[in-house]
Amino acid sequence: MKSRLVVALVASVCCTPSAVGQDFFDLEKLRTLELTFAQPDWESQLRSHKAAGLQQYVEADLMVDGVTYPSIGVRYKGNSSYWSRGTGEKPPFNLDLKAFGVDQEIYGAKEIVLNNQFTDASLMREVVSYYVLNQFTPSSRANFVKLVINGENYGVYTNVEHVGARLTSRHFGTDDGFRYKAVPPWSWPDTIDPPPNPDSIALQDLGMTLARAERAYDLKNREADPLHHQDILLTVDVLNQAAAADLVSLVDPLLDTDGAMWHLAANNVLCSLDAYFSTGQNFYLYHDTKHDRLSILPWDYNMAFGGYDNRSRPTMSPTLGTKESTRPLLARLAVGGALRQSYLSHLDTINREALDPVAIIAIVDALEALIDAEVQIDTKLGVSYSGWKNGLTNFRQFLADRHDFLLTHALLDVERPQFLQRGHSPSVPRAGQPLRFTAEVRNSQDPVQSVWARYRVRGAFSTLELFDDGLHGDGAAGDGVYANELAAGFEFGESVEYYFEARTTQSNGWSFAPLHASFRPLSFDVAWGGSTSDVVLNEFVARNNNGPTDEMGQAEDWIELYNRGAAPVDISGMYMTDDLEQPTKWEIPAGTVLAPGDSLHIWADEDLLDGPYHADFKLSTNGEQVALVDVDGSTVLDFFVFGPQEADVATARLHDGEELWVTTPDTTPFASNDLGCGARAFDALDSARNLATMSLSGTPSIGTTVTAQVAGFGAGQVFDFRVGTQAVMADDPSSGLSLLVANPIQQSRLTADANGERAIPVVIPPQASLIGVSVYAQAGIRGANPIATNAIEIVICP
Repeated sequence: MKSRLVVALVASVCCTPSAVGQDFFDLEKLRTLELTFAQPDWESQLRSHKAAGLQQYVEADLMVDGVTYPSIGVRYKGNSSYWSRGTGEKPPFNLDLKAFGVDQEIYGAKEIVLNNQFTDASLMREVVSYYVLNQFTPSSRANFVKLVINGENYGVYTNVEHVGARLTSRHFGTDDGFRYKAVPPWSWPDTIDPPPNPDSIALQDLGMTLARAERAYDLKNREADPLHHQDILLTVDVLNQAAAADLVSLVDPLLDTDGAMWHLAANNVLCSLDAYFSTGQNFYLYHDTKHDRLSILPWDYNMAFGGYDNRSRPTMSPTLGTKESTRPLLARLAVGGALRQSYLSHLDTINREALDPVAIIAIVDALEALIDAEVQIDTKLGVSYSGWKNGLTNFRQFLADRHDFLLTHALLDVERPQFLQRGHSPSVPRAGQPLRFTAEVRNSQDPVQSVWARYRVRGAFSTLELFDDGLHGDGAAGDGVYANELAAGFEFGESVEYYFEARTTQSNGWSFAPLHASFRPLSFDVAWGGSTSDVVLNEFVARNNNGPTDEMGQAEDWIELYNRGAAPVDISGMYMTDDLEQPTKWEIPAGTVLAPGDSLHIWADEDLLDGPYHADFKLSTNGEQVALVDVDGSTVLDFFVFGPQEADVATARLHDGEELWVTTPDTTPFASNDLGCGARAFDALDSARNLATMSLSGTPSIGTTVTAQVAGFGAGQVFDFRVGTQAVMADDPSSGLSLLVANPIQQSRLTADANGERAIPVVIPPQASLIGVSVYAQAGIRGANPIATNAIEIVICP
């Protein structure tokens, strides 16, 4: 069965992160959760708390995969799924692992939601719904578990990820934004500021006061923050009151409109009406603090796929809700508004990609096999084993019918532009460098009307129209390649997300590349463009074990600055940092002036009392960043990102103030990086790339012979020995090696001995003109078993 599920997941193109590996929401695994209550009246306590409307927990121990989690909290949950279930049928549970003060989690989960598949004879609606949702919108994960309480089998439950900090961190990178749950007005006490429309909320204008907003959207975190619900009030006001022509431009900075279209489209495909469409509930809003916008998050899918009312059948219209003024996301933005074609395109994508009958029914088959044995012995299920099998048959048929209906629907079965290629150039843009977006879009019977790139660093996506006119770096006019350039580029360190949109002329069919648009956009990070400052980072050691010691006799991390200019520079009040999010970590003392060619040695040890040039940070041996920041506390003058560091190996500019950075065991604290004469080893920034070694014996004087010794090759392996006039740092993608020598003046093909070694004589002619000349040597082989050495710099001595 397991192999069938793996095949099904691959066939579906897009798997959830929990579908592989050890995860509490692993679709392939049926875990057993064993609850043990010490109190004999635990059940009556749970019932009384629920009857009183209290979210109060009863203490129990929980065992999962042989590990016991003591003193967790247990309570009943749900409304109709609890109150309307049949006698003897299983109740839904909420488990809180920290309710009684024990800081613990199970595979990352701290709160566990166990649903009882209320009204779902197939048992599959929620698990399959979340499987689909995970592919297109920020959403919970779900799988099946078995529950045992005090030795009694409670059977199969749906385990749904709690909408909490872990979920928002996974999708938005942070968990510090406001998180609201929509609360339908029919559940509000009538005596407390009742809304003018008792039907629902659904982001409609309910004459929102702050008090009413607090009732309608229950804040689940950050209750002490005085700004809570201000984002709700502003978004609701703009969404309902802005003029139609300005609506998208005004609401998009406040609400993730493309995410909202994915949410609505997914709910329509899933025929989920116990949601925004009908009841106006079962969704969360999260304030994404990075982009300063609200995002909509789905919840509660036991009534998807036809489980709500007679409208939620396989032939449910893709434009349901068009004229519902109480559903402004639908009526003003989606099927009745400016983003109608975007919504329909997403709906078609979800149907084609996620509801393809072969793939989705293979998932159902695998999940059926996973729980079959447990369903046969589950006495609290509310449906017989044969009833479950019939429910599965109906469920499979519903999936197939829904897919076929949408596939041929007149609004969806339109010609959409086909993207052949898309991307940006240069592939690694540097700060301020012009950037071009390019997309090749297939012309068809319905010609392409327009192509757009949508991009952002923070906030809403900006729009750039692309052209196929031969005037925008797009090649020949009319060749199907569309392009345009952002002349100003982006700032250093920014992470840029982007996607493309294309429209046809006649049917107005829209398509996106990537298919998932803003949910899984393309991205790139803007590289450091190189310092224009006279004072630059020159060398540092992040793991000083046996190198220089400070005034206290301690071997500490250190950083060297260097003035490569022609005039003195006063660097007083500039800053050093190992984190650009905190650019002013350590201020360079007053009176610090670097003459031309001078360097400054700074200890990175967090020991401010040890002397004036001891920075208030250390360098991580696992890798991080180091930067020099101007006196304004924001302008980055020089910057370097480094990876894991070896002991007593410096990361340095090979020559003082020049651009080439290398790693070298020949550190030069309190001295110039330039080699007067002699030889020294240097390597790639990732020294693990080049596993063979090279050293040099003898003094490289004119008229002498020195010996390069290489080791680490295979016995009898043929390799190239290369001597050049320029050092470079070029990662070779074909071999995985770092090439360190350019402009070869000598290249020999040699063979390693039985030990994988070879001594190579290097003859230096007796010519005085060679004194002070630098050459560089490296050995390696690409081929089937690529390997290379570090490099050697040789400066010829008198």
